[in-house]
Amino acid sequence: LKHTYQPEFLDDRWKVIVLKEQNQIDEQQFKMHQKLVMIQGDKIESISDKACFWCFQLQYLNLKQMKNIGKFSFYSNLSLSLLVLNSVTKISYSSFALCISLRFVEMNEVLIIPVGCFTNCVSLQRAVFKNVLIIEKSGFAGCESLFFLDIPCAKQVADGAIQFCQEVQFPRGFVL
Repeated sequence: LKHTYQPEFLDDRWKVIVLKEQNQIDEQQFKMHQKLVMIQGDKIESISDKACFWCFQLQYLNLKQMKNIGKFSFYSNLSLSLLVLNSVTKISYSSFALCISLRFVEMNEVLIIPVGCFTNCVSLQRAVFKNVLIIEKSGFAGCESLFFLDIPCAKQVADGAIQFCQEVQFPRGFVL
């Protein structure tokens, strides 16, 4: 896919972007936007690969209808600290890797945590995935602050999925 830029969004004056009619954020659409703080989109269902890659100031996502998050979509977003995206059903390879300020994530409709999805989110403390079935290799590797992972339906956790983390506590009855 060829990326598409919308010139009005490349102006560094834009800190809050409201997408009223779009149902998708295109590949690399906001990549490296230096001052973007918030994205709001009531109809957004999909975020393409690298759509918000290296948006260092991005702190808030108000995307209530979002279902799919592409590869590297929020890679290295240094200011994002809280994610509650309970409409999301699919996240991709390294979607949130290196989000070093991320402290809490909740995505209760996701079934698979793919390879490297939250790798090196060093501030991540709590993660809630009520319906996740599989955590692939390096899903949470390097999340050195992670102490609670709520995955009551998990059937498979790959070797190295939570490598280099604190001693992680699981809900009562879950055995790794």
